Amino acid sequence: MEAWRAHLLTSPDAIARVVRESRRIAVLGIKPESRAHAPAFFVPAYMAQHGYDAAAAETLARAGIDVVQDRCLMVEHRRLVGPRAA
Repeated sequence: MEAWRAHLLTSPDAIARVVRESRRIAVLGIKPESRAHAPAFFVPAYMAQHGYDAAAAETLARAGIDVVQDRCLMVEHRRLVGPRAA
């Protein structure tokens, strides 16, 4: 496996680490399929179908930046640490 792929985080443990340890994040927004009528769903979906979301993730991962893709970080955070304020 190429080393940069280690920055494409998919496992619950890896995502938990990001949620628990990160103090700064960048969110490139997207809505869930249940909000398919919203531009924040259909614009990223359209662009992904045309080869753009994966390329950005690869670029970030190659730069050594951990990437959580196709997951809602708020949902993951609430699941892992609860909805309490920081």
